Amino acid sequence: MESENRIEELIDKYLEAETSLEEESVLRAYFKEESVAPHLVEYKPIFSWQEVTRQEKYIEPLPQLKVEKKWYYHQIAAVLIIGFMALGGFFFWPQPQKEKVPYANQKLAYENSKDLLALLPEALKASRTKLNYIKVLPTTTEKIIKIKD
Repeated sequence: MESENRIEELIDKYLEAETSLEEESVLRAYFKEESVAPHLVEYKPIFSWQEVTRQEKYIEPLPQLKVEKKWYYHQIAAVLIIGFMALGGFFFWPQPQKEKVPYANQKLAYENSKDLLALLPEALKASRTKLNYIKVLPTTTEKIIKIKD
């Protein structure tokens, strides 16, 4: 009777989550026995679940995992193909051909550019005379402004 009172106290402590590991092992040992008080039988599954699960065995065969093919070879092949295409495009792309100017045309072009360079000083002189008009412009505007005053 006294041990049943002690077990009831331990069950109350267990339900309040205040038991130590030693007290829980006492409860497991008590409920492992077959002579359990009739009013405590309802708590037996709480403490005997470990024994039950140890005795359980999985009978069905484990499902076979499907081995996924690794796509490394496909990726490497794709990279190589892209690389070869890029190199082929770089080396075999038609380059614009420079047109060779015949020798007679080269002399003609040289003479034309020489003539144009000879005309350059005359054009500079003409632009200087036009710049002189710009120098005169401020003095004339001052005269116009003074007249208006």
